[in-house]
Amino acid sequence: MTRAAVLEAVALPARYADIAVIGQTDPDNSEMGLAIDFPGQLALMSGRPVLAVPHAWRAHPIGKKVLVAWNASREATRALHDALPLLRAAQEVRVLALTPKGGAPGPSDLSVNDIVAHLTRHGVSAQAEHGTLDNARVGAAILLSATNFGADLVIMGVYGPFPDAGDHPR
Repeated sequence: MTRAAVLEAVALPARYADIAVIGQTDPDNSEMGLAIDFPGQLALMSGRPVLAVPHAWRAHPIGKKVLVAWNASREATRALHDALPLLRAAQEVRVLALTPKGGAPGPSDLSVNDIVAHLTRHGVSAQAEHGTLDNARVGAAILLSATNFGADLVIMGVYGPFPDAGDHPR
């Protein structure tokens, strides 16, 4: 079965689910022949939220400490609203906005307090977190913030331009 056929076979039933839960592709094991970005491709193909469980994950509760990667994009907005049930159940939620080092505040910095207020209106207690995007890629900066916060779940949009730092995949 080709990668495209596997993706379509998984995407079709995902369209009828509230969320698709899949394992992350192990980069050291290409036995399945799936692309590293299979979770992102599935989200794009299915139009549904995808929970990608890291390949090195060890069983423990998730969703207690949640980091939301916020860049004021359509993709981030969709991810945040799809995740509202998970965010309401969380004990602690932080909304991260990244600004390029030495750069002017962008849309995410200016709107992070607004999205926190919006979450409050939806029953989510959240705090804004402002981060600096040094020379790291956006994904690495999000993972660093998640690690420093002790997040057990990260909510983020799939692919699109990162308005504050040029066109970088998230």
